[in-house]
Amino acid sequence: MLDFEKKAQCMGCTACYAVCPKNAIKMIPSSEGFYVSQIDDTLCVNCGACERVCPVINPPTEKPERNDTPTCTQAFSLDMKSRAQSTSGGIFYELAKNVLEEKGIVCGCLWDENFKATHVCTDDISIVQKMRSSKYVQSDLGNCFREIKDYVKSRKVLFTGTPCQVDALSRYIGENDNLLTCALICGGTPSPKVWQLYKEALEKKYNSKVVYVNLRSKAHKWLIALVEIRFANGKSLQEPLIQNLYGANYG
Repeated sequence: MLDFEKKAQCMGCTACYAVCPKNAIKMIPSSEGFYVSQIDDTLCVNCGACERVCPVINPPTEKPERNDTPTCTQAFSLDMKSRAQSTSGGIFYELAKNVLEEKGIVCGCLWDENFKATHVCTDDISIVQKMRSSKYVQSDLGNCFREIKDYVKSRKVLFTGTPCQVDALSRYIGENDNLLTCALICGGTPSPKVWQLYKEALEKKYNSKVVYVNLRSKAHKWLIALVEIRFANGKSLQEPLIQNLYGANYG
């Protein structure tokens, strides 16, 4: 059984939650608002399944040789409109379209109706559209891992997320040619609680509900990350990410 006395160790990846045969694990918010695992001792049978999939206690065993020359391949979408609507060159969207054309499933992060970062699985291109752009906050993976395990039995699945989420999903699913993963370059994810408090403070300040969020907008210049938040009363906030209260504290 996992022993996370120090909840800061838990990445909130949901692999343990998904693999538990007794449904003894649930995801709860920590005191700081991060998603972490909680184990019900009365249901746990100490089968060890959660320990085998946990990326925290099972770090990568393969390390590159000291003299290995690192390689890097860069790419971007040739569709200018697609690049403008994306954060990092539009590659995710091109990969997603390809998977959907092959009758596959895409799992990615979007803002839900309350602007909570949430992972969902879909074969609907209009839902995939909502997965574009950056969400600088830890996402709620819900039951996505379990859904993906069912999907990969017969369909290709593209999963995009943070490196720890990708590693956790790969451990949970195991070897499967139908699973395609795309990991973001990640500097860590802020607390969902902090994001919600910031959003609520803005709604109070502007006396209106948030109706649109883009934390890396290209509305003016591509080289300057711009926070763009719109409100139901027609007002909007636009400022460089590094000057924005939420963005500056994250960066």
